[in-house]
Amino acid sequence: MYNVLLRFCRIRQGLDKKDIAAKLGIALSDYKQLEAGTSPLNVKQATILAKLYKTKPSYLLDAADQLETLHTRAQIIQILKSDNERLNELMTEGYELIHESKQRAAEQYS
Repeated sequence: MYNVLLRFCRIRQGLDKKDIAAKLGIALSDYKQLEAGTSPLNVKQATILAKLYKTKPSYLLDAADQLETLHTRAQIIQILKSDNERLNELMTEGYELIHESKQRAAEQYS
């Protein structure tokens, strides 16, 4: 999930990723991670960007927090889906065992 706000602000100012990385004093690869949403934006970076984009640091930090919330939610959903699949497998195996047990019991009494 991209940090769309960082990308939008950068493009609107006519700057490329290398320019922003230099203004932040970080490597281009680190800025790419910020914009890609794989690395969190810190207060110092938000303050520098806010001055550059003529906005408040809290605006950028709130957007970053929302992105982190979305990432976390996506991870939770993946875990729940995986758990649900495993439970379905276990239930199917359980039903099969019960069915086999009933068949054996029926065979014993017939």
